[in-house]
Amino acid sequence: MEIILIVAGIVIMSISFYHIKKYRYELKKLSNDIYKVHADTKEYYFMIQDLIAKMEELVDYELTQIESRSKIKNEYINEEGISNHGADKTNFEEKIEEIVISKNETDEEKILKLYQAGMSISDIAKKFEKGIREIEVILKFALNKLEK
Repeated sequence: MEIILIVAGIVIMSISFYHIKKYRYELKKLSNDIYKVHADTKEYYFMIQDLIAKMEELVDYELTQIESRSKIKNEYINEEGISNHGADKTNFEEKIEEIVISKNETDEEKILKLYQAGMSISDIAKKFEKGIREIEVILKFALNKLEK
């Protein structure tokens, strides 16, 4: 009878060890999955922080551009459309060019900045001695680049 109890005890212990080992493996796998999710979450957090910082820079840049355009327009054109300080449309466009354009930029960058500063497509076309459609195509490509 004792042998049967000893054998039964060994069998039960073997089954218990098997289940403990299996449960331990599942826990280890689960903890590895949790660790991976935590690492991914941390990475996404830093990526989102970076995107937020870039968006803030973009918003600040755009606000600065809007403010500079607004100052120029307010300085040269009053509410009735009459130019202040004796300035005409040409002086207004020259002022925009002085503020917006640097000499190191490509024509595409200059065209985009002038357009963003409020200069009309026809005036930009005259300045660069190009057709209106050509300026529109250049702007479309430049704006698509900015979106990517």
